[in-house]
Amino acid sequence: MVLALILIALLAAGVLAMILRPVMKVSRGAPIPKNRKRSALLLIDLQRDFLERGPYPATERAAVMRRVSALIAAAQVTGRPVVALRHGWRDPGMRFLSKLAMHGTGLAGSPGAALVSPIDDVDHVIDKSVQDGFADGTLDALLDYLGVGALEIAGLDAAACVATTAEAALNRGYHVTIREDAILGRAGRLWPRRRARLVKRGALLASAS
Repeated sequence: MVLALILIALLAAGVLAMILRPVMKVSRGAPIPKNRKRSALLLIDLQRDFLERGPYPATERAAVMRRVSALIAAAQVTGRPVVALRHGWRDPGMRFLSKLAMHGTGLAGSPGAALVSPIDDVDHVIDKSVQDGFADGTLDALLDYLGVGALEIAGLDAAACVATTAEAALNRGYHVTIREDAILGRAGRLWPRRRARLVKRGALLASAS
């Protein structure tokens, strides 16, 4: 009986790993031209489900959203593009896992997947279904069209979609600045490790404080 339970647990762990591996993968991408100097603000996964049902303290959530709003206003004043990534689970395995263990959080097309204000009113919105916002090439194409070579990143979750998208941007040669005062999910053990890796690779950290 014990052996059977162990085998079932190992099988379940293997299936889970197969589902999560492509979700967490960091894409490489083609190097961007060095003459692309324009900067853009990239906002990641600031959606109803993740903000309202996520594990973030209300005070931290409110503070981050104030800073994000200020970043949007500053970008719009200077004419910098503002791009919002909107996450939605589309893979059947992840949709099943979301319904089973995450109360249906982040399902593509659901009301909870909607961007919150004022992110819902930015000029450019791109849908994604994995942690890496560059994975399907849509963000690459938009930033190429806009002539962007530098990204200022805010949003959530710090150790997941923020870190993975930032690393994918570094792989392509973007100048990356992470606004630590405008990201959620810095608590715990994962973010310090991913933060150190990003800094080692050339990402800058910025804060209003």
